Amino acid sequence: MSAFLDQLQQYIERHALFKSNDQLLLAVSGGLDSVVMAQGLQLLGYKFGIAHCNFNLRGEESKADEKFVRQLALSFQVPFFLKQFETSQLAQESKVSIQMAARDLRYAWLEEIRFQHGYAFVAAAHHQNDLVETVLLNLVRGTGLAGFHGILPKQGNVVRPLLFATREQAEDFAKDYILRWREDTSNASNKYARNLVRNKVIPILKTLNPSLENTMKSTAEKVALAEKVLARQVEEAKSKWVTEGQGFVKIDIQGLQSITNALYFLHAILQEFGFSWSVSKKVMESGSGISGKIFYSSTHRLLKDRENWIIDYREVAKFVPVSILPTTQTVRLLFGKVLNLKLLEGGLELVTILKSKSSVLLDYDKLVFPLTLRSWQEGDTFIPFGMEGEKKISDFLIDAKYSLFEKERIVVLQSGQEIVAIIGCRSGQRYSVGQATKRILVAELVFIG
Repeated sequence: MSAFLDQLQQYIERHALFKSNDQLLLAVSGGLDSVVMAQGLQLLGYKFGIAHCNFNLRGEESKADEKFVRQLALSFQVPFFLKQFETSQLAQESKVSIQMAARDLRYAWLEEIRFQHGYAFVAAAHHQNDLVETVLLNLVRGTGLAGFHGILPKQGNVVRPLLFATREQAEDFAKDYILRWREDTSNASNKYARNLVRNKVIPILKTLNPSLENTMKSTAEKVALAEKVLARQVEEAKSKWVTEGQGFVKIDIQGLQSITNALYFLHAILQEFGFSWSVSKKVMESGSGISGKIFYSSTHRLLKDRENWIIDYREVAKFVPVSILPTTQTVRLLFGKVLNLKLLEGGLELVTILKSKSSVLLDYDKLVFPLTLRSWQEGDTFIPFGMEGEKKISDFLIDAKYSLFEKERIVVLQSGQEIVAIIGCRSGQRYSVGQATKRILVAELVFIG
């Protein structure tokens, strides 16, 4: 067995990439790296199928690549899977680069095939040179620790068994076993950022450090270990200071600020919701400021409230008014909430039993059906239970210390032209259960996630 195959087997075992009896799906472009991966795994006795993506970006070359990989699979007598993409069109529709579109299309399709055909993992043929290019590109574009470890040996259902090797080692193995492969002529063009780094930047860096690939590999391994340590600390902080419920994520401001280097922990939490480093810094600065400031990512928004930073989706659906009939038992609200309605025979003697923070109790016989369930509006008023005069709902919610995001989700129950209850909060005085009540309408707000 060659030294290359020894190193390949050792790398697979050291990183527990897969077991000897696992079926693998190899992503094969037809280039040197993927051909070497396929040949190496075949010589080591691993079982696999081959998948090829034709992105239709290079005309006849793309067709020749497809034909070559099909023949390669036939020579190995393994299953062959093919997918053709109109990559340029899809990239334009998605408003992303062609490279990003190709990457997303490729991995989505490979995962689909892996799942459908029962393969344990998708194997990609990245090597040390790819790792160096990735780290440098991440550094130029801006990155955190994850960008410095570059490409991981194992990530979800994707494994990369060639990360131990340089391109030169792969070429030597190919020459020893007289392998054929396809050359992608676009690799010589500096039109793409990765090619520019490969063809121009790395040669200069190697004049400073001829062992650049090995140095970067060692650095990436150390960074990956450090990232795992910090990830555990972040999870510990989240367990103490982050809560989820009622459709919101809340971060205890004072609690998080008590941590040394709190900004790092805050950003580690916020980046899961698409917030950038610069926005995370502004959020941290807001901790000592007044309530009400809102920050945005592409998908979420964050409110600085009195004691918490509250995260919600950026786009919030509007609740469409619903008519409530005497026969209505359940109404599905937005944000994972359900309103359960129940008619009970009885009066004041039931209040102690039925009373809860999530329920409002109303005198059924004072209501005029159909009732209307709707979002509250500026200018709405009602007489809260226990009070005599009218109060604006906006003022009531402020006094009850509802956050801006929570207010957006408040719905009211209306009988005729009068608001009889704020659902999940307070009934109206005129419609509350009293001495003369004979029947009670229980409106219970339930969160089902």
